[in-house]
Amino acid sequence: MSEAWWAPWREWTTRSVTLTSGEANALRSSELRFRLTERGGGLYEMATTRWVGVDTILGRQVAVHPKMDTGRLVYLLARGAKLPSFAGHAALGPESDILHALVEAYLVALDAALVQGPLSAYVEVREDLAALRGRIDIPRQYGQRFGLLPPVSCEFDDFTSDIEPNRRLLAAIDLLLAGTTKDTPPRLRLHASRLAQSVTRVRYAGTVEPLVLGRDVDARMGRTAPAYRTAVALAESILNHGFVRFVPGARRSMGFAVNMDNVYERFLFAALGEALGAPRLQWSKPVLRLLAGDHETHVPDMVWWNRLRRPRLVLDAKWMNKHRKKNVRKMLTYCTALGITKGVLVLGGGEERVDRVPLGNIEIYSWTLPVDGSIDELEARLDAFATRLKELAPGSP
Repeated sequence: MSEAWWAPWREWTTRSVTLTSGEANALRSSELRFRLTERGGGLYEMATTRWVGVDTILGRQVAVHPKMDTGRLVYLLARGAKLPSFAGHAALGPESDILHALVEAYLVALDAALVQGPLSAYVEVREDLAALRGRIDIPRQYGQRFGLLPPVSCEFDDFTSDIEPNRRLLAAIDLLLAGTTKDTPPRLRLHASRLAQSVTRVRYAGTVEPLVLGRDVDARMGRTAPAYRTAVALAESILNHGFVRFVPGARRSMGFAVNMDNVYERFLFAALGEALGAPRLQWSKPVLRLLAGDHETHVPDMVWWNRLRRPRLVLDAKWMNKHRKKNVRKMLTYCTALGITKGVLVLGGGEERVDRVPLGNIEIYSWTLPVDGSIDELEARLDAFATRLKELAPGSP
């Protein structure tokens, strides 16, 4: 029996659906990467892959949910984006709408960051006024205005909340409100209204570079400083479409699509690096070549180096090991290019095993690191996994 194509989906599921050619083409071009196989008579076998999220297709909102609580997906996204305080405190339960969960997660950060109001700071202002305030802007007053009064060209320091970090917080809220989400929380509009009273609205185009917030944030915001830093970093991710994707059209719609392999890999890169205590120079994603001058490159997810920049282990993350032999062969390539004999495939689930080269000494370990359970259980699992890697890795730190 055929099912409606817009009904909620789960990753790695298959259904038989009846489609028109227009619907089939629209689904094939979706950011959710549906796979369609025509069976004849308008009947298609429609399958989801490792992509999850929400997309607007032919005016209908289509969702593909991960095989985990949405709250845990948001945790993995945040931890992979190196927002540990956000990841630890955004206590989200199961959600039927991923976008709704992301909005709620941003609200968690905003509520904590702005409980005492937005950050204020001194900024240098140059303005023409009827009376002197601060000091005279000599170059402007005499170089451009030939000393004529009034007005007085003034330079002064103003203590204001109309600063770049707050503009980014407001811009991220405006982007979320511009999209169509289910049951937009009133608190989001309330935060926008309060910030707009003292903060200039800015529309950002292109990539938003991360701000470096100095120690003055800690001095002025006290115990809310960590939450404020997290809110600004999350706002930057939203503005860079790191968590949400905006679809142009007659009516702006908002979508969200992520590859679960990428989510799992980014999470492990951040979390395992911390668990191993590996500094940046000892934990990276290098570009490898099998032969000198070779144009073909290979990029593993993680390489653990020692202090002399000699590789200890190479790791690759797979949320689901759907193509085991292909993944093992990739690991053999990484090990060969690095000149090491051990590599680890880190899997979100399944059975553990060891694959060995029959006439060589390379061993590929497939180890599981699931992300279910409580956050404390997951952190303990990460520490235990790091211990296994240390025992397997050859050489000294």
